[in-house]
Amino acid sequence: MGEELLVCFLKAIHDAMTPGVSRIRPRRAKRRIEVPSPYGPVFIGMFLCSAGAWNTKYPQRFVAAMESHGTAICHGLERCLANGKSSYQLAKKLVEFFLGKKATHKRIQYVDAQVKGFLADHSLSTYREATAAKDAEAILRYVESKGLPARVVQITEAGPRVSLFVLSSLARVPLNSIERYGGSDSLQRQLDALAILSRWSDQRRLFLPTRNKPHGRETFPGLVVDFKNLRVDRGGLLDDMLEALPTPADHHETQAMLRQIQWLVAPEAGKRWDGISKDSQRVLGIKVSKLTQADAIRLVDGLENRLSKGSCTVRTRSDYVAAFKAQLIDAFERHQKILRFSRKMPVQEARQNRGLLSDQPDARAIDPENRPAIINVAWGSPEEAKKKATAHLEDRLARVHAACDEEINAFLDWRAFLEEVGRNPLPAGMRRHADAIIGVSSSPKWLAHWMETADLADIARVIVEATHTKELYREAQDFAWRSKLYQFRISRAFPRLAERFPALIDWCGAVSKGPARLSWVALSAWYVPRWVQLAIEIKIQAETGWNRATVRNLRADGISIRGSAVELQAVKGKTGEMQYGGTDSADRHLLSGLKLMLEHNQHVDAYWGRERQGVFVAMVAKKDHHRVFGMGTEDKLRKKFIAKHGLPHFTREQLRNQRMATRFLIDEDPHEIQASMGHADLATTSTYLRHAVIEILNRANIAKFQRQLAATIVWAVEGDDYVEKRGMDRSEVDRRLLLFPISDHATAEQAMPPTCDVWMANPAAPLTLDLLRIQHLARQRAYYAAHWQRLRAQAPDRFEHIHRPRIEFTAALWAIVSDSPYAALLEAST
Repeated sequence: MGEELLVCFLKAIHDAMTPGVSRIRPRRAKRRIEVPSPYGPVFIGMFLCSAGAWNTKYPQRFVAAMESHGTAICHGLERCLANGKSSYQLAKKLVEFFLGKKATHKRIQYVDAQVKGFLADHSLSTYREATAAKDAEAILRYVESKGLPARVVQITEAGPRVSLFVLSSLARVPLNSIERYGGSDSLQRQLDALAILSRWSDQRRLFLPTRNKPHGRETFPGLVVDFKNLRVDRGGLLDDMLEALPTPADHHETQAMLRQIQWLVAPEAGKRWDGISKDSQRVLGIKVSKLTQADAIRLVDGLENRLSKGSCTVRTRSDYVAAFKAQLIDAFERHQKILRFSRKMPVQEARQNRGLLSDQPDARAIDPENRPAIINVAWGSPEEAKKKATAHLEDRLARVHAACDEEINAFLDWRAFLEEVGRNPLPAGMRRHADAIIGVSSSPKWLAHWMETADLADIARVIVEATHTKELYREAQDFAWRSKLYQFRISRAFPRLAERFPALIDWCGAVSKGPARLSWVALSAWYVPRWVQLAIEIKIQAETGWNRATVRNLRADGISIRGSAVELQAVKGKTGEMQYGGTDSADRHLLSGLKLMLEHNQHVDAYWGRERQGVFVAMVAKKDHHRVFGMGTEDKLRKKFIAKHGLPHFTREQLRNQRMATRFLIDEDPHEIQASMGHADLATTSTYLRHAVIEILNRANIAKFQRQLAATIVWAVEGDDYVEKRGMDRSEVDRRLLLFPISDHATAEQAMPPTCDVWMANPAAPLTLDLLRIQHLARQRAYYAAHWQRLRAQAPDRFEHIHRPRIEFTAALWAIVSDSPYAALLEAST
């Protein structure tokens, strides 16, 4: 390498003397001159004529310098190799051996740079990388001090992009070293990250910085508004609506607003334009100062018209319209104009996808006490409420686990049946059955009769044999048979098979007579039907507390089974990060389900194509008779699954919340729940726990109090018999809730009537004074002190006959008690 560095050094001296000559005078060719050195002769391309500061004497001077000082020159260059760096002083000393007084500062600096470049190219120095980093830092300092000029930012469909060329020109920093040594990509990303924090606009597009915080991770995605695609003029209402948004704006709210704008300006499907789109484009492009109340109302009416033809719920439509009205009002207020819309009652519709399974009653709950909803069960002291809530949550989960176990067992029985019949070879007399079981038209009469009368084991043996010999488990063969419109002729046998294995109807989606093509019956020996996959997914989710997307992202390399211990890892779809879960004591159904899916995944990889990775893939029909494995359907299957097993309706999110709430009540460790749910911020986990656990317990106690209050009022007014007649529980009557007289009639027949009513009905009756009645007396006196005028004004006759005697009796009894040994109790009650 020393010889290569020497050649680089000598060439650098030559080029320093002839800057630009090769470009200006290309006809002046160089000659290879032999120069002696301690390494042996080296050859350098030199001009043999005058060129720049170079003349014909310099080739001989080079040879002479190397003959006299070659050892010192090579020793100095070898020190550069050893140290991995060069210096200006060393370069000056070596260059002077060749150029003498012609060794100017600029030429020495050029030679030194070439030597440093050689060292960097051979990984002996970081000089050029350091230079590139220094230049990049200079550009960043310029941006930090003066900001990003508008002229350097270009708004693309993906967002703002900074032009490095224009910015480097403004900062007066060269880009050569940055681009040459790989720093441009990193610098571009840093500058673009700065650009997305500000608003940018040009004649066509507007970029809005937005803030998003999914699961505690703050991001700034930003949104681009393309006015040309929207066919809306700049400087109008839409600009004002966007200008009224904060910087940065909420990503989801801004995205929803732009979606509403898109609905307004886009014509209906199949039309080039319609009245709503044309009118909306016009209004959104006019300045607010020229708009009227009627224009804003037309926009709102147009949005309501678009939403009415969509598939969103009533609550969603109401929320969209309310948010759009608020944005219009803000835009008009910027120009001191007031909008007034007709008031409509907000739509109150409970969300169906949040909450818990326990929020609903379950007539088939394992424990009869857990049949009502959780708010009617989990009440009492903190420890008692926690115990009841845990039992209620686990009861619902146990029902879900039992339903999944039933489906997994049913499929395992079917698989065992197919494996058992497949062990025995097919008799020669049944070969023609295997050949005829696939055809274009309906079954021959002899085959149909055989399907209706033959033993089920023989029918299954024929199905397995036909599938194996014709290789229907391979994608190519399946496509070939389907493209010829061939059918799997087992419709006549399907009712008998479904009678023994009822789950076949769910797996195949068939009616009682069987479908025309029942290829899944045969393929179930290789693949797992989507119905069974759903049961396994739900069981994993009920065990780990993962959300649906994480479970469906589970891959074969993310499943580890060691005895009864199961370790799972999958990518969480919302964050893209790995999430971990599992159990040390998995039941046999979970183990069997995971093993089924691993085998299923192997067969898909071996025999079929797929649209997505992961073990949970199902057959998806495509055009032209193609079928691939991809994301299977779920909503309809989940509803059928719930209906079949008599479970309370639930979503996958409710199932996840149910599991996390159960785990929290048992362990009371929010950090464990945070790790299980994959949240980056503990505050996000706390929000889930507050809605799923704490509020449930609070609502349960409130509901208990309301039931007690209702039962106590009925008991005080109508007696014990009416409490039972109204379907109330006599044990929920609480005398402490009777604060003041609630009966208009003086009677002594009530279980615990007001004391004054007893005395007025029978003045000879003894007066009983205890702590409860003294507390009652204090509350009764306070009630009448606050309301006697209202009672007299509302019903004078009633006041004279009912309330005045009570007031006088209360005042007299108050005076008696005040002078008695019970005065201390009276003071304590007030």
